[in-house]
Amino acid sequence: MIEFTLSRVCMCVCGVLILAAAVGYLEVLEDHREGRADQELADDIASMLDSFQTSKMEELYLEGSSILPSGDFRVTVTDGLVELSHGDGRFYSKTVYGSSFELDHGSSVTLVRSVPEGLGDVADRIGEDVHLLQAVVEVDRGPRAAVDAA
Repeated sequence: MIEFTLSRVCMCVCGVLILAAAVGYLEVLEDHREGRADQELADDIASMLDSFQTSKMEELYLEGSSILPSGDFRVTVTDGLVELSHGDGRFYSKTVYGSSFELDHGSSVTLVRSVPEGLGDVADRIGEDVHLLQAVVEVDRGPRAAVDAA
């Protein structure tokens, strides 16, 4: 009878060890899958900005709650680089979009497409040109910021 009990205890211990090894592998696999999904999101945002830049659309309205999966995600676009922040992770993608803005889950941004240099410039009678068509980013539920239309 004692042999039967010892064999069952040994089987339970081995089962727990196998389960612990499997759980550790599944956690690593899940982290890898989340990282790949975050990188794909950064690439998709860059692709959307590229499409906007090459299209004939004048404005693009981005709502953070529709684009970002949860409140701990943040997108920063600066100098042709999209940075997606999520917890400790940072994911990057390149874009041809030249302006800068930030977007989080609780905000929205309206991007106004920039115009070629010199288009919309008029003389102001004192020897300087005034640029009439300047790109502006409007951030709802936050500060308003002007964007360099370079």
